[in-house]
Amino acid sequence: MFTRLSRIIKLGLNNFLRNWSLSIAAVVMTSLTLATITIFVILHFSAISATQAIKEKIDMVVYFYDEVPEKEIQDIQLKLSSRYDLDSIKYISKTDAMVKWQSRVIPQKIKDLVTSEENPLFRSIQIKTQNQQTLDDVVNILDNQLYRDKISKISYKENRDVIDKILRLTNFVNWAGSALSFVFIGISVIVIFNTVRLTIFSRREEIEIMELVGASSAFVNLPFVVEAIMYGILATIISMILLALGGKFVAPIISEQLYFLNINFQSYIFDSWYIIALLQVLLAVFITTVSSFFSTRRYIK
Repeated sequence: MFTRLSRIIKLGLNNFLRNWSLSIAAVVMTSLTLATITIFVILHFSAISATQAIKEKIDMVVYFYDEVPEKEIQDIQLKLSSRYDLDSIKYISKTDAMVKWQSRVIPQKIKDLVTSEENPLFRSIQIKTQNQQTLDDVVNILDNQLYRDKISKISYKENRDVIDKILRLTNFVNWAGSALSFVFIGISVIVIFNTVRLTIFSRREEIEIMELVGASSAFVNLPFVVEAIMYGILATIISMILLALGGKFVAPIISEQLYFLNINFQSYIFDSWYIIALLQVLLAVFITTVSSFFSTRRYIK
């Protein structure tokens, strides 16, 4: 049994070395496929985290003119509180606004412009929800003529476009990642399929002799499967090297540019290093083995 297995592995290695140019093409294509899939999986989970962080920060502050009576602000707050889709609604007095102002990271001389005696800050209502549509509905309610002359500003109107762009970007990343991953998987399957096919054609006389002398179909087919597994293992090593280089030099730059999302791409890569490597090996072996199986099944009679 061991002798038979060693012969199969040796034949698979010989196939790999004999057609080294085709083998390199298959390995490179598979490694690019693995790297692409891994990058977009990381981006996918990063996008989920970013989207969740954005949703948690989606809020709206409604600022009221100083001459608006306290009772009318409380009535508006009470009316909005009846909505089941709001996470919270909080009244912020001028004193509360001053406390928040003093806690901001701004120069002290600017902080000193606001005092208990001279407090130009507006009273406001802070509304929080994880549903952007809810805030749109609230804005439509407050745009009514009944409230328009009482409200100085609604913060959400200024942030809406930014939130929309970020959410559209995360959705696009998920869609593009899935599409490109399937494209690269398809290309890898085609390359490996044709590589194994050409190997079969180059060895067709040898295969015919093996079958004539009574070699089983498994003994004829398995060396090609071993060859395909070697493609997968080498492709994983190359892909992980590329991923390590990207995590070392590229990820910090991306994280810095997207600082407002508070995502550390390095941690996504290196904290899950062994899991990524294991999943890449399994995926690579699956792709290459399936491609080899169908190729040998079709071209070895």
